[in-house]
Amino acid sequence: MTIPASTVPLAKLYLFNQITTLVNDAAVLVSYDQPGPNQPDDIIMIGAVDRQVVPYQMVGSGGAGWLDETYTIAVSVEVYRGGDDARTAFERACVLADTVVAAVRGDPSLGGAVVVAHPAQVRYAPAWEEKHLGRIVEVVVDVACRARI
Repeated sequence: MTIPASTVPLAKLYLFNQITTLVNDAAVLVSYDQPGPNQPDDIIMIGAVDRQVVPYQMVGSGGAGWLDETYTIAVSVEVYRGGDDARTAFERACVLADTVVAAVRGDPSLGGAVVVAHPAQVRYAPAWEEKHLGRIVEVVVDVACRARI
């Protein structure tokens, strides 16, 4: 009896690959998880996952098709612009967040990894950088996923 694995790694990899392809800009760092210390002004990070698993139907063996897996993948966009131009930073963050949404909407199965995925929530958080030398805008796109395993 083969017990199916979680679809989370496949879904994250799909998002990483698709977003990298859609962005197609060497000035933007697309990171599978938290980026390292070398960080450009524009970053997209495929990050935290919140996963729940519940029984779908009674399968005596506990094998394939027994569980419904639902999870949210948080994809963070962070944009920094020096100075006091809040609008430029915010608009750039919106463009990159829309790219994340387009990656999901372009194939809601995330390359066949899940039954369905969709952008569930988008949160915008503009702020000053800690020394007030520029503006930072963080946008978190929550991608909701459902799979049967």
